[in-house]
Amino acid sequence: MRTSWGPGFERYVRNNVTATQHLLEAVRAVPERRVVYASSSSVYGQAETLPTAERLSSGAATDGAGGLRRGVRPPRSRRCQEAGRQAAQTTIGRSLRRTRAHRHGSPSTTSPPYGERVNVVVLADTHAPRRWRGVTPRVTEHLRAADLILHAGDVCTRDVLDELSGYAPVLAVRGNNDGPEIAAWGAPDQLITDIDGLSVGMIHDSGASKGRLSRMRRLFPTCELVVFGHSHIPMDITGEGLQLFNPGSPTDRRRQPHGTLGLLDIRRGRLVAARIVAVT
Repeated sequence: MRTSWGPGFERYVRNNVTATQHLLEAVRAVPERRVVYASSSSVYGQAETLPTAERLSSGAATDGAGGLRRGVRPPRSRRCQEAGRQAAQTTIGRSLRRTRAHRHGSPSTTSPPYGERVNVVVLADTHAPRRWRGVTPRVTEHLRAADLILHAGDVCTRDVLDELSGYAPVLAVRGNNDGPEIAAWGAPDQLITDIDGLSVGMIHDSGASKGRLSRMRRLFPTCELVVFGHSHIPMDITGEGLQLFNPGSPTDRRRQPHGTLGLLDIRRGRLVAARIVAVT
């Protein structure tokens, strides 16, 4: 465990270790040996909120404050990536997936503290496999330091998201070139997520440059930062109480001098730095 995460995160981990022990004991006590799959991120909350072995044996519902979920274990080759994605979409990122029909408002949830600092790597428009053939050394350098990875769409193949999930939890939205495979992975058209107190919206195409700030403010009224892609052109602008951030593309620079990605430095709910970094 990173010492930089601090005592708050240590308490959170300790609670979840205890909760996981309770879960395993309960599963062992189930007579019919039902299969239960849960990543450590799924066992979220105080240990006392989890069901006891007696409750599981009696068939009581287990989907509650403890966050226990029953299901079938995913294929072994996908298990690590699935756990990372679930972590991002539930506890770690405090992600609230938003569809177009439910895009307004931001229900509150609770999440573990990150500590003093959250390092976020932002990608967009990787366009695999035509443009993206795997993580390059210059991209890897930043991914290794990431606490969370955001992908603003036009992923094109699930392999990209699975590869990124090997470095940190990933949140992604679908782009105009993303098909059912990316939707099945769990990427919505747009989302709102709370990163340690900072409300962040994500969408692939923010529309025409004229009126963009006002349009994004209407679309994400509760957000302080909106991440988008589509143009392949890096951008970081602020207005109307909203910051818009496009990381560009690490693979298809479109008249730009370099392929790029974005880095966000979030501390205690504040975006203290947003940078565009050349990776080609």
